[in-house]
Amino acid sequence: MHKFDSQLFKLSVSQNEWDLTIRNKKWKAQIENKFITKLIMNNGL
Repeated sequence: MHKFDSQLFKLSVSQNEWDLTIRNKKWKAQIENKFITKLIMNNGL
């Protein structure tokens, strides 16, 4: 798990997914293999 925190955004990456938060908007990506990434945006959830 890799993490990066700043005042503008937070990023955490694990083996098969990553989470990105920018100004309280959450983006989550499932990395299924090296080529396909699903991106999901959650507003305040």
